[in-house]
Formats: sequence, C-alpha cells, structure tokens
Amino acid sequence: MKKIVLLVCLFQLQIASAYELRPSIPREGQEVSVGLYFFCPEYPATTADGQTHHFEVLSDNTIRLTVVLLDGIGGCVGGIPPITAYFSLGDLPEGEYTLEVYSIFANQSFPPQNPQVWDTGFGTFQVLGAIAPVPALSNWSLILLISLCLLIVVKKLRKI
Repeated sequence: MKKIVLLVCLFQLQIASAYELRPSIPREGQEVSVGLYFFCPEYPATTADGQTHHFEVLSDNTIRLTVVLLDGIGGCVGGIPPITAYFSLGDLPEGEYTLEVYSIFANQSFPPQNPQVWDTGFGTFQVLGAIAPVPALSNWSLILLISLCLLIVVKKLRKI
C-alpha cells in the first residue's frame, strides 16, 4: 500500500511541473497559450472581476504567469489524469523565454501583492521568427506568371 501511495505522489509531482504550449512550436505573430495541469477539477478559478490569470514579461524574457486558485480547498487529491487549463500569453516577439508560475487565491485581485510561487522549474521555450512571405506569391509575380502563360497559349494557337 505504501508503494502505491508513493507512486501516485511521484506521478503527481512529475506531471505538476510540466506544461504544454499551443502551438507546440510558436512563431512570432501567433497567439501563444500555456497549458498547466491541475489535479482538482475546481481549479483554475476566477477573481471577482472575472480574470483567470495575469502575466508579465520581464526584461530578461522571463514570463511570470500568475494563475487564480480557489481558496480554502485543502487536500484535493483529484483524479488521474489531471485536467489541463490553458492561459493565453498573447503574441510574443521572437526569443527564448523562461516560464515561472505563481498563484493567488480567488479572493485577491490583479496585480497581485504577494503571489505564492507555484513552480519556477518549467525551463525555457523558444518563439521562432515569423515566416517570411514567399516573393513568388506576390501580386506582381502572379500577374507576370499569368501574362507569360497567356503569351505561350497565344503563340501555340498561331501555329495551328
């Protein structure tokens, strides 16, 4: 029995420090969302003014994401697998970012006065540059291509 409890605790610790990115390989110009795993279906919560999260990007490209949790729920074991909640970070410029997650309770408001550290060991992720437009698909290139095709068709028809 002790082994089962230990394995469940280790499994929850391992998953609790993981996150998902949407899109998985973000690019500049795309909205980036971070998915965090919660073991209690009651999480995440909202503040009185309806916000679920707040984030700021520091000068060293550290993203401090603060999420809202319900107050007063102690010892929620929840189910396995955990639920995933996504929090939008908006459009991030190209670069490498470090994610830190903090939490406040639903009875507090943003900006938080003293958020609790939830996890700062998420590591880094990279936002790649925007995909440059292909010059062959510009309007002038398409007009030139259509003109060339028409010229070839006209020459072929004259030979007939």
